[in-house]
Amino acid sequence: MNKIILVSLISFLLFSCGDGTKKDEAIDEKVLVADQFSVTINGLYLKDDVISIVYKKDGYYLSGEPVEKVVKGSELPQQITIDLPKGEKIQNLSINLSTNKEQNEIGITGISIKNNDKVILSDSDNFTTYFLAGEFVSWNEVTSKYIMKHGGKFPPAMGGSEQLEALLDN
Repeated sequence: MNKIILVSLISFLLFSCGDGTKKDEAIDEKVLVADQFSVTINGLYLKDDVISIVYKKDGYYLSGEPVEKVVKGSELPQQITIDLPKGEKIQNLSINLSTNKEQNEIGITGISIKNNDKVILSDSDNFTTYFLAGEFVSWNEVTSKYIMKHGGKFPPAMGGSEQLEALLDN
């Protein structure tokens, strides 16, 4: 009797294992890569400052959650990269250019945006098509720099245009 039970148990185990192939190998799963947006500003900041980015998600700007970057003042142009939170699909963004009230002018020669390794907006694109100066930022034709007007309701900023929103939507 014990032999019959033992043979039945062994037979059950052998047949329940299937043909030896794993179902995981048969399933073709796509690996999803989380969004990782970064913004790089080619700029000339003579004084120490802070740049912050407010981004639009699900139709609303998250003004209570700005992403900040400390900038060390320099007489040389610098590339300032600001990484946005991983996994966030942004729809548009606004760049607060300066919080330092002694920063009178800023030279910006380019703005680029990447999502992981994919270039959304390159340095060679005319960033003024995609970013519009706010009411507290004006252009100085003599120095070819942006003039910062501190002390207003909002900080000096450049907001993303409809064209930028269309680029980010792809």
